[in-house]
Amino acid sequence: MKKFLVVVALVLGTCFSLSAQKAQEQMIEYNKNNVQGYSVSISDIPSAEVIEAFETKMEKIIGKKSSKSNGFSVYLNQKFSPFGAENYDIYYKIAEVGKKDLKSTQILIFVCKGNLNAITSSSDSEVAGKILSFMNDFPKYAQDFYTNKQIIKLDNQLLKMREERNGFLEKIEKMKKEINELDLKLKEKNSDIEKVEKQLLEQKEKLN
Repeated sequence: MKKFLVVVALVLGTCFSLSAQKAQEQMIEYNKNNVQGYSVSISDIPSAEVIEAFETKMEKIIGKKSSKSNGFSVYLNQKFSPFGAENYDIYYKIAEVGKKDLKSTQILIFVCKGNLNAITSSSDSEVAGKILSFMNDFPKYAQDFYTNKQIIKLDNQLLKMREERNGFLEKIEKMKKEINELDLKLKEKNSDIEKVEKQLLEQKEKLN
């Protein structure tokens, strides 16, 4: 079973690696203003799973949940080691984009050092590079997160099925025991019938 799950993970990983785009800088609309930020798109993983994976990763590093601001999730004045040693305002939005057959999940993020002064490759190339690196690494994290959830789901499903099978086996053993007991009772009843039949025959012979 473990070998099968590893193969599933490898197959998912291979397929996924072809569907994640490279992160890039782009303008992001926030509160009717354009802010320089970053984006990456992920396909082949449900949007809800991407959101859960991103929130899990952010909360694991920051240690708290985000707040909301104009349709974005926000961490205000928080340390975030992947970007550097300073405190940052981190804004992000995750949404499904594209047509029905070509949908993907897009992650938009922009990072500020206060007052919505977004960090860009021109204003702070070092931190901008780290943000891009974080965004490029995230699809693999999302892939592993999703695959692990599938493995846990399959493990739980297998456990439940095995428990149901054991229940069937127990019922079969119980029924076998009941059948054996019924066989004994049947033999006893047949013996009683033979005795009565013999007595009946004897009485009829006396009458004759």
